[in-house]
Amino acid sequence: MDDETYRAILQKRYGKPSAGKLTQRELADFVNYLEDKGAEFTNSGKRAKTPRKDFYEIPDGTAHAKQKRWIAAMWNALDWKMSGLDTRCASQFGVDKFVWLNDQGALQTLAKDLIGRCKTKGINPHDAQPEN
Repeated sequence: MDDETYRAILQKRYGKPSAGKLTQRELADFVNYLEDKGAEFTNSGKRAKTPRKDFYEIPDGTAHAKQKRWIAAMWNALDWKMSGLDTRCASQFGVDKFVWLNDQGALQTLAKDLIGRCKTKGINPHDAQPEN
């Protein structure tokens, strides 16, 4: 399928010019649509040799970057999968990706919860150091 056809389908079905702008539900629907049209998806079976601890790269220009780095560091200190942070943000705040969460109140709520969880596990949340 050429790029023009691909983007036309995205625009017609979802009103979005790129699959990167789709929600998780829309993306799943899009994959099903493509499979119904004959597309085949294969998993190469290749995985990263080592899991990345720094799942989230939060660039300096990102809104609330320092706070997001600290939240991610606490999440990591709790030894939780970083992808769970996206899941939490989607279910609790309606934002599909943690890095897209820009509501200060929501960030504070998340940080306060993680501080409590760290303390319960004997982790000093202020020792959690962001990696970037």
